[in-house]
Amino acid sequence: MRIILLFVFAFVSGPVFCQVEIPAKDYTSPGDLDVAFSKIRTFHFEPEGQKKAENLSYADVQGSPFWDINWNTALFVLANGNLAKTEKARLNLFTNEVHFINAENIEMACENKLIKKILFFKGTDTTKPFALFESFPDASGANNSYCRVLNKGRIRLLEMKKILVQEKEYNPLLGKKEYTFYSKRNYLIAVEEKTTPLPSLNQSGLLKALPELSDYKEWLTRNNNKLKTEAEVISFLNYYNSKRQ
Repeated sequence: MRIILLFVFAFVSGPVFCQVEIPAKDYTSPGDLDVAFSKIRTFHFEPEGQKKAENLSYADVQGSPFWDINWNTALFVLANGNLAKTEKARLNLFTNEVHFINAENIEMACENKLIKKILFFKGTDTTKPFALFESFPDASGANNSYCRVLNKGRIRLLEMKKILVQEKEYNPLLGKKEYTFYSKRNYLIAVEEKTTPLPSLNQSGLLKALPELSDYKEWLTRNNNKLKTEAEVISFLNYYNSKRQ
């Protein structure tokens, strides 16, 4: 199927809006793409400091494991370079899997190593790009995690949000333990494909990732930019990238 989208071309290169014709397959037929598998309704949970692991259902845990609980249209860049699209997708940040609805109206999940990039649109409106995620190796190098890409250019700020499960005390009224999802957020600097974790958003952290930062202190002072917020870092990186093209 060929689809016409107002596509953020930086999905593959850099975010310049242009209307392009994309030969993308519907991401609803696992037989065609051979990358999807049925969603597992339970997951393996091993509490810290305890040896015994438990199998939990998503229904057993309060809260949501998804970046956005709503279903949105999404365009994928697959690991093999092909493009695929689906009208209903959402990102599970607990398992780091992409969930989508197939042609039989069944919820499916796909390993993150099979989908390199995800461009979410707001709802079904493909003229409104919503968020861009890219899969990067985590600190161990053994697994990949999806990071939200916050700016264009060679040097990018990434947001890595992880969803975790917290075990609460036994609830005698319910006659069982309670569990809840909670999130942790970290930032990274990506220089092309290489990433450097940032302990926090500040000048000292960015200086370790970008040694050339000291050359831009005059610009930072003139623009009263403390590099302490997401918006300030994005503003600086946009300027930094413009000067190093």
